Order: sequence, then C-alpha cells, then structure tokens
Amino acid sequence: MRFLVKRKIQQAFPICGIPAASTAIQLTHSVERLYEILGDRCWKDLTPTQYRHCADGFSLLTVVGLHYYLPGYMTAELDDHVEADVVAEYWTYSLGGTSEFDRLRMTSLGELITLDQIDAIALWIGYYVNRYDKNEYTERSYATLEHWANQAMHAKPSISDFDSR
Repeated sequence: MRFLVKRKIQQAFPICGIPAASTAIQLTHSVERLYEILGDRCWKDLTPTQYRHCADGFSLLTVVGLHYYLPGYMTAELDDHVEADVVAEYWTYSLGGTSEFDRLRMTSLGELITLDQIDAIALWIGYYVNRYDKNEYTERSYATLEHWANQAMHAKPSISDFDSR
C-alpha cells in the first residue's frame, strides 16, 4: 500500500520549480537549519532524517514552501517511519488547522492545492490512519481536505485555464 501512496504523491506534486530558499522559508529567527537543509533543494532529494530535523519547520515555511516540501514530508513517513519519527504527527496537526495560525495557513495552502494533490494527501492520511490510529488531528485533516476540494470544485475557471491554441 505504501508504494501506491508514494507513487500517487510523486505523480501529483511537481519536482520542478524549486522555490528559492528566501521564498520558501519565512524571514525570521531560528530558520538557519531550514535554510541549510531545505534551502534551494528538491523535495525528492531529502532524506527522512533531514525532514525529521525540519519537522518543526511547518510553522517556519511560507505557504509556497509548505506546498513545495509537503510531498517530501509525506514520503519521509512512507520511506522510513522510524527515522521520520514525529514528522507525520506535526503534519496532521498542522493540516487539521488546530491553531488560528494553522487555520490561516491551511486556508492559503488550499488556494495552491490541486484536486490530484488533495487525492494524494487523502490517500496518505488513510495510510497513516491504518498504520497508527484515527485521532482528532486526522479527523480535522480530512475536514480540511474536504473544504479544499469543495473550493476547488466550485472555483470559476479563469482564462488561463483554457488552451488558446
């Protein structure tokens, strides 16, 4: 099952378009480690250990950075759950919008997420729930995904959504 989940994540999230570190990481104190580990690097090239060392980075990444590195955080759990350690718990906590800060960030992140990415995240959460257990954070995470999907399905297409050729 985890190989299917990983493949879905890899298909849904691009690896190109690596955001500059200054775009992906907030300009604040205590971000040196994030710049060192994540800065200007492809999400697929990082190890579960590196993601674990940046697990607290969810609150220090910009929405653009969170969108870009999210698949790496999810696949870290799939590749080596022991080494990834608390990465999954931090991610489901943040996705569930438990604090006002997280709710605002998840609302903004929802504007960047595609339906295919929502499907990949939902599949990952299902894997996580089956491996560990359902909890209030995973329940809230599903609610966030449902909100994003409803927004995406009711969004009006823009001119750029159509191929003019």
